[in-house]
Amino acid sequence: MCLAILFGFAAILPAFALAAAPRDGSLVAVVTWPWAGQPAAMRVIVDADARIVSQGRYSWLTIVRDQEARPELARRLYDAGAMAVLSAEFVSACVDVSKVFWSRTNE
Repeated sequence: MCLAILFGFAAILPAFALAAAPRDGSLVAVVTWPWAGQPAAMRVIVDADARIVSQGRYSWLTIVRDQEARPELARRLYDAGAMAVLSAEFVSACVDVSKVFWSRTNE
């Protein structure tokens, strides 16, 4: 029984990883260390030369895009100290974005 559950997770994990992986030129969700605070999250975004598209009640989760549509935004965010970089589409499918994010255009 345990072996069947293990194989089930092993079969689902690659699909999850492919769905969550950001693509170049798309919006990405940046996850920073929750205890680091908003200044640390902003430092990661600025150091990666990204632009904030949407931010919400959690300072450790921000939707960003590249300033100049260059490739490898995810790599630059990781190099700047991001804990995780996910596809923004994937995050919006997993959480109720109306309760988590607000658009910068609505301010």
